[in-house]
Amino acid sequence: MPKSPAKTARSKRAGSHLTPDAIIDASLRIAARGSEDALTVRRLGEELGADPTAIYRHFRDKDELLLSVADRTLGEVLDTIPEGLDWKGRIRALADGSLAVALKYPVVGSAMASRTTRRPNEFRVVELILGAVT
Repeated sequence: MPKSPAKTARSKRAGSHLTPDAIIDASLRIAARGSEDALTVRRLGEELGADPTAIYRHFRDKDELLLSVADRTLGEVLDTIPEGLDWKGRIRALADGSLAVALKYPVVGSAMASRTTRRPNEFRVVELILGAVT
């Protein structure tokens, strides 16, 4: 059954307003409430009210999106670490924050447990660890 003209126009308008940050936000909403197979491009399109292929205007593939989502979660961890902690406190806060975020977004945590993002927040985590142990 063909799509109605109104639905097609709405999808095109919604897709034209997508940004990488909006796509990452939607991915995190899905990851927070879903099972391992919840983070699909199709489901992401539904969450955003856009054609699923619109995601590929901002991300080369699903893996690039997942790496960006993971980097966002690392930033979320870093934002919870208070200033002024000694080295043990920083490492403890990093571990506690990492666990909290992995429990909040289990799909992302399990997918990224053995990977690196090579993105800014991952480098910030490395700098925090190196700074703490030196």
